[in-house]
Amino acid sequence: MKRPLRIKGASNVPLYGTNEMSASLAENHVWISIMNMTDRNPPELWDNPYRRSLGQLALKIKDTDDQQAYGAISEEQARQIVAFVKKHESPDLIVVINCTAGVSRSAGVAAALTKLACKSDQYIFNAFTPNMLVYRTILNVGVEMLEDG
Repeated sequence: MKRPLRIKGASNVPLYGTNEMSASLAENHVWISIMNMTDRNPPELWDNPYRRSLGQLALKIKDTDDQQAYGAISEEQARQIVAFVKKHESPDLIVVINCTAGVSRSAGVAAALTKLACKSDQYIFNAFTPNMLVYRTILNVGVEMLEDG
């Protein structure tokens, strides 16, 4: 990897637990919302303290480890995630990722982004069960994108 992704860290949360996030509102942050395939619109975050984020990205990704399955994360979606974070990157950026339960898809994204920042992703693996297809796809695409500058 030519250079690490410059972020302070990434956190995964369940959609309905977002108001309990403990990160300071003073911190720079972006929001990535992983939606279910049947969701029509991104979740409303009006009551969420993170509504003042630097940016939001919503993607529909199925919770599957089968790359051939309908709705499985694509390399294009992985590129969107990494490009979105790179657009806002700074040493103090917090990336908040939510999915329905905050356990597998969002954990996969958080672990991959943390790893791309050359930090340990072990705390995510210790507490959650990251979706390994999401993790590997973002990690592989991210390494390639960071090498290209």
